[in-house]
Amino acid sequence: REAGFKFIESRKALDSKDTEAPPYFSYEYLCSLPEPHTSWQVRAFLYCELRLLEMFKGTGVTFTSDMEHGVKEYLCPNISVSNFCSNGVEVIPLDVIVPSH
Repeated sequence: REAGFKFIESRKALDSKDTEAPPYFSYEYLCSLPEPHTSWQVRAFLYCELRLLEMFKGTGVTFTSDMEHGVKEYLCPNISVSNFCSNGVEVIPLDVIVPSH
């Protein structure tokens, strides 16, 4: 919602070179944006490059927009909320290897 568009619309920019479509969030595009990156920008990158759906919750299963169970999906082990720092954020080290297209 914060992005103002559905992430699937970003695929139009890649698939059809639609100039009206939101940008495809490749690793290079994400890195070109000013830091700090917002959570929706990172999620758009994860959607575009890793196909983690917008409804990804970290439970190992995605949900549809109707909150029905979707496919199994995970990125890293779950972390207990009690381990989060005081601002509610936990930085998870993650090595990202983006395949060349």
